[in-house]
Amino acid sequence: MFRIKRLFVCKSVIILLFLFLAVVLSGQEERDLEMLYTDLQRPIYDMVYSGITGISEFGLVFAIPGMNGGVAYYSSSDSLEIYSVATNLGAVSVAPDDVNQRIFAAFGCGSNGDGLYSFNAYSHEFTIINWYLDPNFIKEIDDVYYFGYGYWSFGGLLYSEDGDSWSEISYFDGLCVTDIEKAAGAVLFASAGNFIYLKDDDNWMSYEVPVVINDIYVRNYPHNEEVYIACGNGTYSDAVYRVEYEEGEINGLTMINWFMEPYRLYEYEEMLVVGCLNNNGLYLVEPEEMSEPQEIGAELDFTDVYCFETYPIYTHNFIMGTDIGIYLVTNLGSGISEDICLPVLNLTNYPNPFNPSTRIEFTLAEDSEVELAVYDLKGRLVERLIDKEMSAGKQTVDWDGQNVSSGIYFCRLEADGKMISTKKMVLLK
Repeated sequence: MFRIKRLFVCKSVIILLFLFLAVVLSGQEERDLEMLYTDLQRPIYDMVYSGITGISEFGLVFAIPGMNGGVAYYSSSDSLEIYSVATNLGAVSVAPDDVNQRIFAAFGCGSNGDGLYSFNAYSHEFTIINWYLDPNFIKEIDDVYYFGYGYWSFGGLLYSEDGDSWSEISYFDGLCVTDIEKAAGAVLFASAGNFIYLKDDDNWMSYEVPVVINDIYVRNYPHNEEVYIACGNGTYSDAVYRVEYEEGEINGLTMINWFMEPYRLYEYEEMLVVGCLNNNGLYLVEPEEMSEPQEIGAELDFTDVYCFETYPIYTHNFIMGTDIGIYLVTNLGSGISEDICLPVLNLTNYPNPFNPSTRIEFTLAEDSEVELAVYDLKGRLVERLIDKEMSAGKQTVDWDGQNVSSGIYFCRLEADGKMISTKKMVLLK
């Protein structure tokens, strides 16, 4: 009897010790979401990569709304600069012009100062392009700038190919345009109210949606021509949809699932990321009809998700702008397994910075189909260096940047169809 009791006590101690270790170890696991810039604990409406000289932190430029808001970026890793047009007028969207070292910014708070501005990255001076009430966004798509503005039943959409001459797209005269994106080919999608618009060649067509459209997201990689929209403003009709279209015509919508006030869409490991307003959450969901959403970051204090971006460019991680700052999102466990990183080891390059060439090295643990390519800060392909089957062992390849301008570039490595690693490279001429 004594022996049985002693065994029971020993087992109890072991179980308690195991539970204690489990709690301790669980506290040491990498968090899925963490604050990235502790000195930016305020709303972040937009963030875009640039190649403008003197901007640190991968060239990220932020739009900060509200009092003393404006165009913001880091001049060094510990020096945040915020440039305002007026004390009470914050920025809602930004679009860098790397060639001319300037930043286009949409400022707005429903006042007479609302409009589209140009910010000189050298003189730190603003120039008004024009006053437009309630601007919604400014973005660059294939070297063309688009500016959407308006509220409810008035607004419009402007475009410019050089950033100096701007023209109104007459089709949207009087419409409040909330977003524009490009799918594969030359197909453009725009949203205004509860209508989504498709432009193929020179023709626009519209398709009515049950509720107002907040965001358009296009998955061009690895999938082709998949368009999703986040719809809703706090009703039971709020949802995320896939837009079904072909040959320049929208044929219908497929509901992914209901979400209350979905505001922004992104992608993570072939899953859709859905960010909502008014404390309605952040979710991962498969891009299939009525897939079950998985909420993430529910224990954190943010209530609104305003924007997404990959961090750094072409990695598994992403960052999101919220009402209380920027969060780095990692280790969500959706499709990432340890063996993904096994085929390729030690992606490096030297010298770095370099001029004009650098040597890129990596090691293959096994025979693999390899693609190695260089991209610029905006995610555009600069040069594909390798695209073939390669044998196991150490590999080297030289990249000559003689024909491209100075700036930050990213070397992206894939093995057997999966993105493995990315390397930041700095070309100084």
